[in-house]
Amino acid sequence: MKKQLGIVLLLLLVMGSNIGSAGGAATTAAPTNLTGNVAQWLPASARENLQLFALSESLQLRNGVEAIGAPTAEPTAEPTAEATAQPAQTPPTPAQLENFYEHIWQLVGATYYNPAALTHWGDWEHKFDGKLKTVEDLEAALQQMVASIGDHWTSYTPYAERVKNYNQFKANVVDLGMMLKLENDAYRVWYVEWGSVAWAADIRRGDIITAIAGTQITNKTSQDQVDALLMQAQGTKVTIVDQHGSTTEKIELTAAAAATPEVESHLDSHGIAYIRFPNFDDPNLLDDFVKQLKDMYDASAPKHFSALVIDLRGNPGGLGSEAISFVSAFMQKGIVMSQLTRQGRLLTTSQLSVVAPDVAGGQPSEFAKFVERVPLYLLVDENSASAAEVTAGGFKDNHRAILIGNTTWGKGVGYVDYDQQSGPYATLPTGGLLQITVEGLRTPNGSNVQGRGIRPNIFIYQPRGHKGDIQLQNSLRYVAAAMAGH
Repeated sequence: MKKQLGIVLLLLLVMGSNIGSAGGAATTAAPTNLTGNVAQWLPASARENLQLFALSESLQLRNGVEAIGAPTAEPTAEPTAEATAQPAQTPPTPAQLENFYEHIWQLVGATYYNPAALTHWGDWEHKFDGKLKTVEDLEAALQQMVASIGDHWTSYTPYAERVKNYNQFKANVVDLGMMLKLENDAYRVWYVEWGSVAWAADIRRGDIITAIAGTQITNKTSQDQVDALLMQAQGTKVTIVDQHGSTTEKIELTAAAAATPEVESHLDSHGIAYIRFPNFDDPNLLDDFVKQLKDMYDASAPKHFSALVIDLRGNPGGLGSEAISFVSAFMQKGIVMSQLTRQGRLLTTSQLSVVAPDVAGGQPSEFAKFVERVPLYLLVDENSASAAEVTAGGFKDNHRAILIGNTTWGKGVGYVDYDQQSGPYATLPTGGLLQITVEGLRTPNGSNVQGRGIRPNIFIYQPRGHKGDIQLQNSLRYVAAAMAGH
């Protein structure tokens, strides 16, 4: 079915594997040009350890918003038993610890996408010389070093923290479905997971949270303390104090896992097809999307539906390859996105484009031709992020779709994960997880999404306090009116 749609799969020039991916990540071999191009810019000591770059077949780009308490997963993901895999049992010597620290320093310095953020990176090379006696010392040093970049997506998670997260999962401890971040001396909602208890309670991005479960939250409260309060045993009643505008309200939540993401679709009475796509993390969802789209196409024969509305609200992103496949199915040709990657001193800006099906080889089916030309509308909101924004930007800049809703979340980077199952941790100590931002993303027109998001063509909001999906209802009315005027 994907071939019939003319989907162009992309071999991404990035690395990473993920613990706890929903549905499991597809495997790809590391690009053959990766080791040579990266290694030539590195010091000899790093070139001697090419396992840092010749990575296993399980490596894959991560391009989404991670879950609270599970730093490598999408909000829909669950941790796996791999998270508790034991690190090396033989205690490493201080010399081995320093050597490992040096390799990680080189790896981050050679691949972090924005060299402007590494102005003082050299200060960290020998900062812990003679101070690393245990694996715990090493992990604390790695945390400090990586955190100095000031990038939320570039981090080191110690082994003990990963075990704690996994044990919480096994004990039915769940997050409340929102991420908080200290901004302007207050903890504000940074992200809300679609289908979570926070989402159901109409908690929104930008809200100020001043108390959780009876504990006051101030600018003196640490991020770790806040994150811990957001993790509660399933079924626990939790009172949140939420400020938005001039309103302060107490909201009672019952801790529960978010609903399993599913593709949803229907044909309305105006001949408009609606389909919701929840994330780009599970390839099976893309298969289901194609199936349901084809079912609506067949059900509306012989004229077929007059317009297609794709709902990406609350879509946190996922695999970049899935987003590229998704966009390419609806475009005859054009630039999908541009990306900035770095290998040592070599900065590469590249454009990813879709070519016409007859150029790629073979003729598309009638269904594929219809999908490429059907009037397209995309619903987005402040929780549409990352790979969902790649999709929105590709459609908008190519004038392939009209965007409706709110400005998107604003994540314009891709990151990679190194854990004990891949990269240096396969043979070296710790069992922790290293995450590095290796890719900057731009829309086809060159717009930087990071921290800005993508503005829709038509703003339609969900009124606060309404239980029904007013935003969807008004969006469908807009589309019906637009099609009636054609």
